[in-house]
Amino acid sequence: MPHVYYLFVIKGLMQNLGCKIDKPDVDWLLEENINADNRDEWWENRENLKINGLDFNEEKLSDYDSKPNVSDWKELAEDFVEEHRRDIPIKIEEKENPRGYKSVFKSGLPEVIHIPAVREISEETKVKKSNPFGQLIYSMLESISDTKQENIETKIEEVEELLNKSEAEKRIREIEEIEEELNARVNELMDCMIEIKMNMPTINKIFKECEIFADDGVRTPIETKGHGMQRATIISILRTYSRIGSNDSENTSLLFLIEEPEIYMHPHAQKTFMRVLENISQNGDQTIYSTHSSLFVDIERMNEICILKKPGKKSNATKISMKKLQEDLYNRKGVNTEDDMGLRQQHKNIFNPIVNEGFFADKVVIVEGASEKFSLSIYADLLGYNFNRDNISLIHSDGKGPMDRLLRIFREFRVPTYIIFDGDKNAKGEFESGFENELTSAQEKTFELLNLLDDPIDKLENLETKVTEDYAVFEKDYEEIFKNELNNFEQWRQEMSDNWGKGGKPLQHKYVAHKIRKKINKNEIEAEEIIPETLIDIIEKIRSTTFSGSILELGD
Repeated sequence: MPHVYYLFVIKGLMQNLGCKIDKPDVDWLLEENINADNRDEWWENRENLKINGLDFNEEKLSDYDSKPNVSDWKELAEDFVEEHRRDIPIKIEEKENPRGYKSVFKSGLPEVIHIPAVREISEETKVKKSNPFGQLIYSMLESISDTKQENIETKIEEVEELLNKSEAEKRIREIEEIEEELNARVNELMDCMIEIKMNMPTINKIFKECEIFADDGVRTPIETKGHGMQRATIISILRTYSRIGSNDSENTSLLFLIEEPEIYMHPHAQKTFMRVLENISQNGDQTIYSTHSSLFVDIERMNEICILKKPGKKSNATKISMKKLQEDLYNRKGVNTEDDMGLRQQHKNIFNPIVNEGFFADKVVIVEGASEKFSLSIYADLLGYNFNRDNISLIHSDGKGPMDRLLRIFREFRVPTYIIFDGDKNAKGEFESGFENELTSAQEKTFELLNLLDDPIDKLENLETKVTEDYAVFEKDYEEIFKNELNNFEQWRQEMSDNWGKGGKPLQHKYVAHKIRKKINKNEIEAEEIIPETLIDIIEKIRSTTFSGSILELGD
């Protein structure tokens, strides 16, 4: 709730919005009166700048042959007041927000650093007092002791004596010879002396003109490296700045706004950068980033994920509530999770970069295994519905166990989700009690999923293949549909071993889909005539599915 956050911020800052200020009760010592016109008048009458026996002219202006500039005059006045505070008349003024509202709010909020998707490193590595790299360099210079700075300046003076004319007479002879030759030629034309002078840098200029070089096997300026290394360097500069370069770094945190951190990075580098972002937040700063990469989605931090979509003129933002997930778990299982770490880990165990693609999809289709994953998109494509083109994520959950968790999360993020699973009506397995009429774990999961989808059955015998607007369940399994509705299924499964080599059910289903596609492409048969009718019905339901609400069990 952003409004609450801002109210807290404002509440914490109210004490800074007004205060009492003590000022010297002397016109020529007031900072707001010190300008060029007044300074000129005061300089002409500087012998009269006295107060309570204190002589400003004698103490502060006697060393000046000409009038100080306005900035220096303000500094002299401030020093004079501080030195004689007990003897100078002081007045108290009440002033509303002397620092300005902008300054007050700025001091209470993090310093914002925006890193756009495309950013020129040449601009970031210029040494300016207004940019982070420049502030790092200036802070570096300020941290060098006076003794070391004096040593550097001495070395510069020694070099200057070798290059330019000086009383030390240490100039390099080769320079003098060229200069003498030039003067000989000039004197043939007019009476004039020519001097060659080398401009020597100050220590400030040396630091200001520094460059960054990168050695990745070849040492060259950072501007010549790839965009991935350039972006990594920019972010490293900003991270270093956040630790040692920002003003008042002990009290000011930074807010990094990063657009598409995955740009120019291969997958392993993306994973590393994801860890870097986590470390930044753990060290007291904050990061907000936008991404199109599933590698930058961490379901363990599910309450920090925000999906932004723009279906019309306005963007919609969707987040998930950990409190609601905890309440749902308690209502379903009676599990009290005051510590939500277990809940987070249960979901982290099933969400991977492939599953995370669902967060970027317009629709999600959850299937039980690789057989459906390999073949369903082929059949949809043959029916004119391309999952990739229409931004549909087909996710296989590697069994029925994780399906309810996947369904809950995607539904809570308001992603239209269709789920397809086996009923396993005739499944047989080992039973702990030894009774054959006991349900297998797969059958128990069938009951759980149907209850979750608000379409429960009371007995396993009542289970039938069913295709609805939100889900499809097969009485037995996916394979049984093909056995019942595709005449050549067994024949093509046998062919697969001869043509593609030995393989399990997923490869067999992919081969069958390949055979069907080949027939359709050769115009031997229409797609609707050969693709199993149940699959055609499912694909049509997927095409029309919409978001149908949350499935969490919450109290009133």
